[in-house]
Amino acid sequence: MPPASPLAPPGLFPAARLLIPVDATDAKGTPRTISLRGMDAAGPVLRGTATISSGRMFAPGSHEIVVGARLARDLGVQVPGGAIRLGPLDWTVSGTVSAKGGAAESEVWADLDAVRSAFDRQGEVQTLRVRLDGPQGLAKLGEALSEVSTTPLAAMTEKEFMAGQSARMERLVTLFGWPIAILMAVAAGAGAVNTMASSVSDRTNEIATLRVLGFGRTAAFAATLTEALVLATVGAILGALVSFAIIDGWQASTLGAAGTQLAFGLAVTPIVLVQAGTLALLIGALGGVLPAFTATRLPIVDALKERM
Repeated sequence: MPPASPLAPPGLFPAARLLIPVDATDAKGTPRTISLRGMDAAGPVLRGTATISSGRMFAPGSHEIVVGARLARDLGVQVPGGAIRLGPLDWTVSGTVSAKGGAAESEVWADLDAVRSAFDRQGEVQTLRVRLDGPQGLAKLGEALSEVSTTPLAAMTEKEFMAGQSARMERLVTLFGWPIAILMAVAAGAGAVNTMASSVSDRTNEIATLRVLGFGRTAAFAATLTEALVLATVGAILGALVSFAIIDGWQASTLGAAGTQLAFGLAVTPIVLVQAGTLALLIGALGGVLPAFTATRLPIVDALKERM
């Protein structure tokens, strides 16, 4: 089992949670909808990547809140000791929570009973967060839920749950992102063809000389295609370095469930780098095939006369 979060004493689970969308005003005076998450004492224990970055955890039964680090900056609240009005009450900010760019940085945490009382949600629980023992735990939990309750209950991993929260934005990114990516790939391929065609045109004499010395058409094709792949590799490395420097760790946000803000950190992972590098090599290969074929069809005599 992963180590417990330092936010609360270990051994308390499952954690009952209640999420309520509430209106707030950011530092610029712009109204926005944020997530107020009520949780019991076990809630912070199971947020393994979340830590209190300033102040302290909210006191049980009080109208204190812990605000995500990113959200606290956006709202311009004083930490600790500041106050913010959420719903019918003013809540005192006792601390901020950091989660390495995770969703917790866009949430407000408070005591479950205090949230229920303030928003007239007595007895309501939306989700239970538990820590499972091993990979088979989820299946066992699903079977147990079907036996102990007549109310339909769904058991899913947190990854699946968060994917459902951001499904709408994922569809938008897919809808608009892929056409843009394809257009950029086509433009990059056209640029590669133009670059390699110019290279072949400028070196017709050298290519013809190699042919006279005994190198066949296969060698000319392979040399030109290899040059295209080398250029694509250099471009991929430079692109990866620039992307890592600019994008990795960059904080972004989108709309989650019920129109609330959902913050997340962008990460340039090894898988992303491999995918980008593979695409770059593919574009380089496609851009180099036609010029490489042209290099094999150069008339040797005419090519030598052209540079004389």
